[in-house]
Amino acid sequence: MNSRNPLVTVGLLVASLGVALPATAQVYLLPAAPEKGVGIEVSHPEFKEFDVTAPTSVTFLSGRMPLNARWSVFADVPFAYAKVKGGVLDSDGNSVLGNPMLGVEYRPVAGWTVDGGVRAPLTTADSESFADVIGFLSDPQRGEAFLEDVVPVSVSTTYHRSLTPEFGLRARGGVTSAIYTGDDDEVGTETFLDYGVFGSYHRGIARFGAGMSGRWMATADEGDFSDNSMHQLGLTADALVAGVRPGLSLRVPVNSTYRDVLSSSLGVYVQVPLR
Repeated sequence: MNSRNPLVTVGLLVASLGVALPATAQVYLLPAAPEKGVGIEVSHPEFKEFDVTAPTSVTFLSGRMPLNARWSVFADVPFAYAKVKGGVLDSDGNSVLGNPMLGVEYRPVAGWTVDGGVRAPLTTADSESFADVIGFLSDPQRGEAFLEDVVPVSVSTTYHRSLTPEFGLRARGGVTSAIYTGDDDEVGTETFLDYGVFGSYHRGIARFGAGMSGRWMATADEGDFSDNSMHQLGLTADALVAGVRPGLSLRVPVNSTYRDVLSSSLGVYVQVPLR
């Protein structure tokens, strides 16, 4: 992690909370992914301190494959494109391939899953890129996907329950150790706690969801919980069409410091179950 271009200064309030978050099979603020399938999520962030063009986007291509009744493997590949209008980074488009993730998921009993994963430090970000900073700021619970010199190793658990035939609830918590691999002797391993709750409602072919997610930098030396945590609210809506689920998502920041940087992230996603 380094502050090697001017856009990083816009996100210092966000970046100061840490450098990595859990690498998990299930995104906190999206509906449950199919047990076997692929998906793509594309989100467009809106910032307060600078303007980005319409094509600016953060993309995650993901997949999950069961090995047997209890074990599955999952992966994702992140990509960010950014074009900034005005300010110090008024420039043509810039794109960055992020750190790919690979993990395993275990279901010990009905209703519970445990997963763990690691992101390989293979990002194409460099001293001239800024799409990686856009990717980090757009969703801090997946910010490690676009950071350099970090290897995050994570373990999470999820409890999911159907309260009625139409309504389901999912609660999730995780721990991440972010291992710094750069040359700065003052930077070391940090520990983060992530958590979230998400409810979904099914009606016919339609599905609606709402939830909140947060993260806390447990190893912060200064500040209280409010200073070292960050939270988002999320809404989703999708429909089953020809065997796939296209949908819309909206994420908005809760903390005032994060709201000073990001207004919202509007996204589209498609989940494709496989036989």
